[in-house]
Amino acid sequence: MAGLDSAVPVPNECGIPRRIPQISAGKGTIFDSRLKRQKKYGYTVKQSQTINAPGTPEEFELYFNRVTDYTDKVSLVNSVYESDLETAFAAMEEAVEEVMKWELTGLDAGIRRILLSHLTFHRETVWEIIQEARSLLISDRREYVKRLVNHHKEFTKWLTRLERQFAA
Repeated sequence: MAGLDSAVPVPNECGIPRRIPQISAGKGTIFDSRLKRQKKYGYTVKQSQTINAPGTPEEFELYFNRVTDYTDKVSLVNSVYESDLETAFAAMEEAVEEVMKWELTGLDAGIRRILLSHLTFHRETVWEIIQEARSLLISDRREYVKRLVNHHKEFTKWLTRLERQFAA
């Protein structure tokens, strides 16, 4: 089991101050399979840390507007035009991994509905991007499509567990 080492105050990109516990790596975290992808695709995945989620619906809206912007940039995987897909993927993955680290147990029911709505929207948007990519079959974008499929698979597993946790 992971152990709590210390807590460090850190503001996120929206300026919300958070205390980020520094947690030693444990076994069986949601990031285990991501570490394998890290080696394969070359992007960094940090060990699990728990951070506080935004506290108001407005803060959630701001955060998920950014996630939507990143996902829109990732959708350029289906375009023949030149784009910086590596940066787009890294930004989207980093934002989603931050969400996966949020401490969500004490959320108000209304906030949980907003959160699940945004997370479900992200899942469905990524699925649509994958379906379009599979129909277009742009060969030089194949590795990015694989990366997106893996992102979707891991995100869907995590979201399913979260939905079950909230339903209980």
